[in-house]
Amino acid sequence: MIQRIQSLWLLIASAALGAIFLFPFAKSLKSFGDIYKDQLFNINDHIVLLVLTALGVLISLISIFVFSNRKLQIKLNFLGILIGLALLGVAIGMYTKNQSESESVSLQFGFFLPIAYMIFILLANFAINKDENLVKSSNRLR
Repeated sequence: MIQRIQSLWLLIASAALGAIFLFPFAKSLKSFGDIYKDQLFNINDHIVLLVLTALGVLISLISIFVFSNRKLQIKLNFLGILIGLALLGVAIGMYTKNQSESESVSLQFGFFLPIAYMIFILLANFAINKDENLVKSSNRLR
């Protein structure tokens, strides 16, 4: 299961989204508002961010283990992409809402990790579709 390229892409996607626990979305030079009390905007600042991140990691890990059902795997990956979009949308919304209060806020590495997560899932979907087409073509030869 891990030797398949799509499983590797999904594992990397899980690691990319899980890295959000380590890297903040944004950093401020001074404390203000609810989000930047500790001068960092990370997933611990809002429960929705925390739930979406955990759900995205869980979905991509589950998708690795349903390798025998490629159609279900593609559906789970699509759900993972939707979760990544939702996570990115909530993070952008919270960032822009609080950006107007201070110009001393800068984006950090964690802000771009949901984008990397979605790219890795798309790469996994391309590999899954390639496998699906290979199986269909081999069935025609029999």
